[in-house]
Amino acid sequence: MIKKILLCIATIFLIWQSFVLLSNLDKLVINSWGLIIFTAWIINLFITGIFAFSGFAFPTQKLLPKSYYQIHHPKSLKKTYEVLRVNMFRQMLLATLWKSKGSISKVVCELKM
Repeated sequence: MIKKILLCIATIFLIWQSFVLLSNLDKLVINSWGLIIFTAWIINLFITGIFAFSGFAFPTQKLLPKSYYQIHHPKSLKKTYEVLRVNMFRQMLLATLWKSKGSISKVVCELKM
C-alpha cells in the first residue's frame, strides 16, 4: 500500500513538473543545441515517468480489453517486423543490455508465425 502511495505521489509530482515546464517553454531562451537536447530529454523523462509510475502502481493492462492484446493481422505484423528489422534490434539488445541469461530468459520472446 505504501508503494502505491509513493508511486502515485511520484506520478502527481511528474504531472506537475511537466505542466510547469511545458507552460513556461515559450519563455525559455534556447540558444544552443545542448539546451535543446537537454530540454527534450527532460520532457521525455517526465512524460515517460508519468506512465511508468502509474503503470507500476495500478494494473493498467486491465484498462484495455483482452482483444487488444491479440494479433489480428499476423502477416502484416510480420512484414512490418521485417521492414523495421526488429530482429537486428533484438540482437543488438541481447549483445549489449541483456547479457545475463536470467534477464534474457525473462524478456526475450521470439516472433514466430
